[in-house]
Amino acid sequence: MSSSRLPGKILADLGSVTLLELLIRRLRTTTSGLPLVVATSDQADDDPVESFCQARTVNCFRGSLRDVAGRFLAAGQEYGAERLVRICADSPLLDPGLVDQLVTLSAVSGADLTTNVQVRTYPAGQSVEVLRTAALANALQDMNDEDREHVTRYFYRNMQSFVIVNLTSGRPWGATRLTIDTPEDLQSVRHLVAMLPGNLATVSLEEIMAVRNKLFCHG
Repeated sequence: MSSSRLPGKILADLGSVTLLELLIRRLRTTTSGLPLVVATSDQADDDPVESFCQARTVNCFRGSLRDVAGRFLAAGQEYGAERLVRICADSPLLDPGLVDQLVTLSAVSGADLTTNVQVRTYPAGQSVEVLRTAALANALQDMNDEDREHVTRYFYRNMQSFVIVNLTSGRPWGATRLTIDTPEDLQSVRHLVAMLPGNLATVSLEEIMAVRNKLFCHG
């Protein structure tokens, strides 16, 4: 809720649903079986997020505003997770199939960090990072304040010390925005959501991109 460019964005209205509600609906269709936890800050500004989660029977964990890595790790440890899937709440159109794909790749590879953003070939708003809990716990001891705020920055800065696997899309999507950081992003995603076919919880990334490209082509 404390975004400087778009305060309160994760509970912003996308038309028929809020941003966080849509993301949760989509994540609930994943098949990985991992617990879904909203890890928000312990600041009063984020009380509405906890209330939102309680009303929808969604796990909510609260921790430091700035030490996001510490909050993320503590949330995972509370639920006994061996792997942590990092998803930003400003990504309401995240493809649940992509989450399952990265979780499977993490399990098969045994990588410390399994990601699709080391080389960005997916749209912004489709970022998934899967970390081994033990790897994050070890890395946290050496992280500076900026590393702790950005969670995986330390891994990318010290790639020689970790096993990192990157998934690419094979599509020219890297410059596309499906995330919500600004008022302009919010308006664009609202328009896109209104045009999407079928069930918003299950519409695929390919379908989203097809509609998005038609909207873009028609100005």
